[in-house]
Amino acid sequence: MTNFRLKIVSLLALLLLALGAGVAHAQTTLRVVPLNELKILDPIWTTAYATRDHGFMVYDTLLGTDENFAPKPQMADSWTVSDDQLIWTFVLREGLKWSNGTPVTADDCVASLRRWAARDTQGQDLAKLWKSVVAKDQRTIVIELNKPFPMMLQALAKQTAIPTFMMPKRIAETDPFQPIKDPMGSGPFVFKQDEWALGSKAVYVKNPHYVPRKEAPGGTAGGKVVKVDRVELLSLPDTGTAMNALQAGEVDYWLNPPADMLKLLEANPRVKLQIKDPTGLLAFLRINHVAAPTDSKKIRQAILASIDQKQIMLATVGDPRYFKTCFSLYPCGSPWETDAGNAIAKNHSVSEAKALLKSAGYKQEKVVILHAVDSHINNTLGLMVADSLKRIGMNVELQPMDYQTLVGRRGKKDPIGNGGWSMFATNGIAIDYFDPFSVLLSGAGEKGWPGWVNDQQIEALKGQFAAEGDTAKRKEIAKKIQALGYDTVAYVPLGMVNLPVAFRNNVSGVLPSALNLYWNISIK
Repeated sequence: MTNFRLKIVSLLALLLLALGAGVAHAQTTLRVVPLNELKILDPIWTTAYATRDHGFMVYDTLLGTDENFAPKPQMADSWTVSDDQLIWTFVLREGLKWSNGTPVTADDCVASLRRWAARDTQGQDLAKLWKSVVAKDQRTIVIELNKPFPMMLQALAKQTAIPTFMMPKRIAETDPFQPIKDPMGSGPFVFKQDEWALGSKAVYVKNPHYVPRKEAPGGTAGGKVVKVDRVELLSLPDTGTAMNALQAGEVDYWLNPPADMLKLLEANPRVKLQIKDPTGLLAFLRINHVAAPTDSKKIRQAILASIDQKQIMLATVGDPRYFKTCFSLYPCGSPWETDAGNAIAKNHSVSEAKALLKSAGYKQEKVVILHAVDSHINNTLGLMVADSLKRIGMNVELQPMDYQTLVGRRGKKDPIGNGGWSMFATNGIAIDYFDPFSVLLSGAGEKGWPGWVNDQQIEALKGQFAAEGDTAKRKEIAKKIQALGYDTVAYVPLGMVNLPVAFRNNVSGVLPSALNLYWNISIK
């Protein structure tokens, strides 16, 4: 071989190596510090936020909800409803596949709907009306009802606990009260169970069999186009470590930087801050309606009157850009937001609070606040509530603990002297509480959420709300539910928090959402 030919071969070899290096370099990984570590894989079995985010990565839903909370098609290509509103027919998109390449069928979806309906509150209401739920053919699902259910589309499209995640039939037939072990889905990502390490990371890769819709993305609707090859959710619970990692470029995206670190991040030209969630977090105080002395409605109303939302938010967040006061029990931004019955809360009055305590015959009985100290927000909320109650003359005991201990303790219905509790302050994604079916507005007594509000009028009105198809009439019912909720003090709103997420300036496409969605994100 001549020297000329050797040079040509060498140049070609170098070119091939360069091309290969380019392909390898093109593999993109999004490294994320999430809100919480993923510990449970079944988003039907638990309502944990980390598991719900996992669900939207791995699974898909028949319908999605756009940025205006309107139901839109997702796995379903179309649907029809009979004139009498009793027969709903959903037709799946062509070409849907599970992550192993096998086709998604209507039988899979029927089994998934049955499992979902056993766990979700709205699903349970819907299941009571089912006459039949069948697969008419490979792509057609038919739901026949005994009487109309006007919230059908909202129930199937909702983002909040529990979304209607579709699973293969063999998995969906798992007992709904037992967690699944196989996380195979038809969503935009595949979970790498072999790389999952508790305390370290959870890994997802792009699903090669997923075909996104053609519409622009919005909420959980539209095209879920994955623009990275791999997503790593890294466990970095120490905020200082997380901040240093983001600033050094060791992670790309941090979901919950604390308020006191935002100015440092703002000063870094390589980091961007973005208000991702249009609605934010609802901070609230949940009061025990069973154990004395807060079993007294007047005492609960005194607590409500004592709360100064603005001062609590200033102490908790500081920067007015990142909080607002809100006196609707349907968080501000909800389509059901209203001022009905909120006078005591809105007019915050220490003198009125003291008068209500006196009228209730309060005699310095101890109130116990379960105080979660492992979260800056919850810790500050608890301290501020305790200070508010002391100002009106209440005998307050703060019991410090981590949040998981609080979750265990809040289920106790015992008297204060036997380990019971009076209240706890916490926060959650606002959209979880947007409508009358919020756990905070349950009036089901001991069958309801801890706090155990017992109000059969609320429960009856919720039934009317679900059965009413006219939006204007439903808004009037929602107002009545809120007025009753404020009268009994179902919960005390403490304000709304809307802290930004932080990411490196080579990251783009983060969608506005209360959820943590990883499609549409790209890295330059």
